[in-house]
Parts: sequence; C-alpha cells; structure tokens
Amino acid sequence: MLLGSVMFVMTLFYLVNWRDDDIRRYSWSIISTTISIFTAVLIFSGIHDFLFEMLFELGFHQQRNVVFTILINYITLLLWCA
Repeated sequence: MLLGSVMFVMTLFYLVNWRDDDIRRYSWSIISTTISIFTAVLIFSGIHDFLFEMLFELGFHQQRNVVFTILINYITLLLWCA
C-alpha cells in the first residue's frame, strides 16, 4: 500500500509537470476538484455530528430514535439552505 501511494504521488507530479499545457491544466483541475469534494464531505460530517451532539446534550436524548434523526437532518438542511 505504501508503494502504491508513493507511485500515485509520483504520477501526480509527473502529470502536473507535463510539457503540454492542457494536460497540466486538467491535472490541476482534477486535483482541485478532488480536494474540494473531500473538504466538503469533512465539513458536512463535522457540522452534522456537532448538531447531533448539541441536541443530545440539550436533553433530546430521550427521543433518540427515527424522529430525532429526522429532526437533525432537517435542521442541517435548513442551515445549509439558509
């Protein structure tokens, strides 16, 4: 697995230093998109878990069932769309 990771990074360096400008641009675009998706998933997961724990600490732990989960999901939806 370590050798595969090293090989992947070497391939990335090879592609971003290619002679053709189009290959360099598309390589950077793919790397940027991948990092953006990874960061968005981490931010969403962190905020969702934070809301879950905050509502749990406020006393909603008695109703920790499907209704509680749906409530947290709707609150998250409203925060992202606001």
